[in-house]
Amino acid sequence: PRGTQRDCPSSSLTHQQCTSQERIINLSSNRAFPRGSTSRLSGYLHGVVQERKADPRDDLLTYLLKAETDGEILTDDEVVVTAVLLLFTGHEMMMKLIADGMLELVRHREQRRLLREELSIAPKAVEGIIRYHGPSKVVTLRVVEDSELRDTRIEAGQRVLMSLAAANCDPRQFDDPETFDISWSTHSHLGFGHGIYSCIGAPLARVE
Repeated sequence: PRGTQRDCPSSSLTHQQCTSQERIINLSSNRAFPRGSTSRLSGYLHGVVQERKADPRDDLLTYLLKAETDGEILTDDEVVVTAVLLLFTGHEMMMKLIADGMLELVRHREQRRLLREELSIAPKAVEGIIRYHGPSKVVTLRVVEDSELRDTRIEAGQRVLMSLAAANCDPRQFDDPETFDISWSTHSHLGFGHGIYSCIGAPLARVE
């Protein structure tokens, strides 16, 4: 059975949702410090980083501090930002993805019944949920050089808000994008980004 058509939750974003990632990590400052409660987490992690420098351990922060590419290592701020990113994407994003997936299966009883009867389509179901109601709606990037996109001038240093959610509901890419159908094969979605901006935790997220 085909899925039920309704407004795809990924296609409607509030300003609050679009700016949520900027509240998590303030990319405009010299030190990539978030604000609010995450700022306190960032301060705590900076303290732990100093501890790991003095007393290395067999853990992720120590590995990040030792990581080296072409003679370059991560700065303390880069280690902290990476740790915060991994914490949010590894816990909060997965929590949202699982909850949103369950919500859509509750809303679409025929899809829930299909999954129960054909557990072999579980991998497709995961991809369908990520496309239709993925946890990451937008990505904020800083432009590194002057560019032009569809007659729009973008200057170096400006931020570009990229809507992964809108791309995942693009009718040029997906047939009936507003329809929730777990039997589709939708590995072409951008729920986990693309290229060098792909989510490093995507394989683990799919297993979870």
